Amino acid sequence: AWRQELGFLLGKERKREQMKMKAVKFANETFGLELWFEEGSKSKKCDDDVAESICIAWSQIQKNNKKQFGRK
Repeated sequence: AWRQELGFLLGKERKREQMKMKAVKFANETFGLELWFEEGSKSKKCDDDVAESICIAWSQIQKNNKKQFGRK
């Protein structure tokens, strides 16, 4: 659901590695980070989990900002 909120499901790149690369790229561009991910790498030094965590949190913040608080 969070990938859909951020528009990651658009296009043909829907493989797991491609989604992780999109998450890293999004986090780096949006927040000025220097997270690292290399496709096909089994290294534990990749920051894809960190990037996906940031993206999940950001999608929820964006989702909650769309809701109106208080009375109409």
